[in-house]
Amino acid sequence: MTQVDYNRLTPRGRRALKKRQPQVKEDPKVTLFVKGTSTSGIIKQAMRDLTTLTRPYAKPMTHKNPIRPFEDAGSLEFFSKMNNAGGFVFGSHTKKRPHSLTFGRFFDEQILDMFEFQIDPVTFMSSEQFAAERETIVRVASKPLFVFQGDAFESVPQLKRFKSLILDLFRGDEVKELSLMGIDRVIVCTAAVNPANEQRKVFFRHYGIAKKRSGTRVPRVELEEVGPRMDLLFNRASTAPKEVLDASMMVPHELYQQKKKKKNVEEGLLGTTLGRVHMQKQNLKELALAKLKGLGKRKNANSKLTADLEGGAAANGEGEVALGTRRPRATIPRAIVDTGRNLSGEAALQENRDKSFQPSTKRVKKLPAGYVNAVTME
Repeated sequence: MTQVDYNRLTPRGRRALKKRQPQVKEDPKVTLFVKGTSTSGIIKQAMRDLTTLTRPYAKPMTHKNPIRPFEDAGSLEFFSKMNNAGGFVFGSHTKKRPHSLTFGRFFDEQILDMFEFQIDPVTFMSSEQFAAERETIVRVASKPLFVFQGDAFESVPQLKRFKSLILDLFRGDEVKELSLMGIDRVIVCTAAVNPANEQRKVFFRHYGIAKKRSGTRVPRVELEEVGPRMDLLFNRASTAPKEVLDASMMVPHELYQQKKKKKNVEEGLLGTTLGRVHMQKQNLKELALAKLKGLGKRKNANSKLTADLEGGAAANGEGEVALGTRRPRATIPRAIVDTGRNLSGEAALQENRDKSFQPSTKRVKKLPAGYVNAVTME
């Protein structure tokens, strides 16, 4: 693109150029329908039907133009700039390439990719030929459904990009919700490759959806062909350089922030939000349980009192002690039976007191010399 000096522009010119600059949310793409120097009746009828299918974002060019897209696409790029168009369909008819249709799209007012097909005149049928017998009503500017059949749309690079181009030409307005009654047509594209000569074909069919009574809330759906019917034979293709392709697939920063995936959060098949929580392994032995008084006093293996009682009992060689009971204090017996002698009464009590007050073997801190340590025993 040529550089523009914004200082010499008027405010109106600046606003006009600002509208043409890349936007975060672009307007629906307009498709140009351009005729070559010579066209056939089949090409005219096919372009007329395609114009009807892409309305209201179709711009038919009435005059003939001496254009050869694969040799010089300057005229098409000029038309794209003047009409703010994102795609084009070019029709021509020559002896070398009869009944030729070229589908293409633009990026930054330059040709992004082009695909040339030849219509089979034997199997071609226009929408007017189906109008006399059809019963289905197809509304203009309604959103079509698309069905792509055949492995060639994924395995053959040219047909894979042609699938993307067809979706761009028929995209129209982007809507978030769509009524079931507003869906009244479907476009079916079937790809086939002849293994003998590697000839590639795309069968283009357009059906109307008829909703009939079924006895339930869900209607019975039937498809009725409404035209056009085209068998497209692939001829040649042209693609922009890799730098232009990479630039065309860049996502704006604002949209990238909105589409940034959250960790451990995903959406289910029915639209429900599913989350995943990662937790450490829990030690159930340290789990704090509620104490229920109605169950009575029971032995709790985690309690500190039980551990102390069991440890003390094991050290003394005794059995288990019931929780909640106290060990009786040591009492002085009324009578002590000695193997050497028999003592009873006051004598036994006095001897037991003497044994209880034996001096300790532990080291005691020495008192100062001025103090007298006297122990009086009664």
